[in-house]
Amino acid sequence: MKCIFFLLTFLLVQNLYAQVDTAQLGRIFARALDLTEAQTDSINYYADFIRQASMKGKYPEGDVMSLRLYGYYYENKGEYEKAIDYYLQSLDAARKLKNMEFEAAALTNLAGYQIHYGTSQNNMSQTVQITNPTVTSYVITNLAAGTWYFGVAAYISSGMVGNLSNVGQKTIQ
Repeated sequence: MKCIFFLLTFLLVQNLYAQVDTAQLGRIFARALDLTEAQTDSINYYADFIRQASMKGKYPEGDVMSLRLYGYYYENKGEYEKAIDYYLQSLDAARKLKNMEFEAAALTNLAGYQIHYGTSQNNMSQTVQITNPTVTSYVITNLAAGTWYFGVAAYISSGMVGNLSNVGQKTIQ
């Protein structure tokens, strides 16, 4: 009876204080990035594995890695809008961690942004291409007086552009 109690206690404590092997997750992540389009399902499997292991072991950097892999998975499937969404989520998660290494790695999946703007929310026909994904602000000059509408879309190196962000507006006097 004491042996069973000890064994159950041991298993419970081990489960509560489970550590995640961060080096192993890093190797799995690197392996997944080397997979080809023909192995797309394996990319998704590894993303799921890393996400579950990092949640269990309270390793938030694993969340950044799994989000990048989901982006890579959808990029290989040709679902570019989903890919860009996951890449942006990965970048956001890395920024919340204030980990420059993970933030820089997340940025490798994004090629830049397009700022769309115009005098009508339904006709934002003017575009500025930002080719540096680390840029967090941009000033558009020489706008005529009136109300201007702005939206941003991220794009990846293949040239595929994601969905337009929520549209904002600014009135110029």
